[in-house]
Amino acid sequence: MLLEVNNVYNIDCAEGIGLLERDCVDACITDPPYELNFMGNTWDNTGISHSIDLWKEVLRVLKPGRHYIGFDINSEYYDIAEKRIKEYTEDNKHNK
Repeated sequence: MLLEVNNVYNIDCAEGIGLLERDCVDACITDPPYELNFMGNTWDNTGISHSIDLWKEVLRVLKPGRHYIGFDINSEYYDIAEKRIKEYTEDNKHNK
């Protein structure tokens, strides 16, 4: 099942993104958990920010030349995101 455009779905993003077609998203603007285990809260220690598979999916659904904006409080996250983007683009050079 693919998701229809212009509809709202109450679904986990990690599950829902897999239901989107390739190159169909104009922008991804997100504020993922910082993975700091803030005050012992489990929502801030999910591992989602470090999920290579999830970030590959984000890049898969973004239209070529479109933008990703992610908010965070520490530069380590940007280093991780940059590394994931480089890994994905290197792995997928042959898929163009």
